[in-house]
Amino acid sequence: MTGTAMYVSWGGTGRANGFRRSLRQAEANFDTLVYLAVIDPETFPGLDDRLGQVVQEELKWLLDTQTTLAQQQGSGEGVEIEVIVRSGEVAAQTSEVVAELGVTTVYVGSPDSGRTDDAVATVIEQIRHRTNATVALVDEGDGII
Repeated sequence: MTGTAMYVSWGGTGRANGFRRSLRQAEANFDTLVYLAVIDPETFPGLDDRLGQVVQEELKWLLDTQTTLAQQQGSGEGVEIEVIVRSGEVAAQTSEVVAELGVTTVYVGSPDSGRTDDAVATVIEQIRHRTNATVALVDEGDGII
């Protein structure tokens, strides 16, 4: 078990079950799981810098709590989790974190009612094009696809 994987979520993608599936995958295959949440301009148009900073801080706190609870409930034993919250274009932010941290596998949260499959597929292809990481969609019902 070595290396770093990342779960990425943004407005209209990912839910707690998707993160837990990624955490279970990380438990079997990686030392570290980065949870990257991206505040994207499409979901949050017109978010000014001051309010954006507050949203980032609150989201980080919520995700730190969620990841702690998931581990307390038995998921991801022995996996170090790092929560990162960024603002900007999803594929660009994801690619930057992949490069900065040496991430080898990216799990993308499946779309909910706020996103289409095509929009998420486009982001997945952009991440694949910009990085050497393996990229997989985390489906809420069936697992990693």
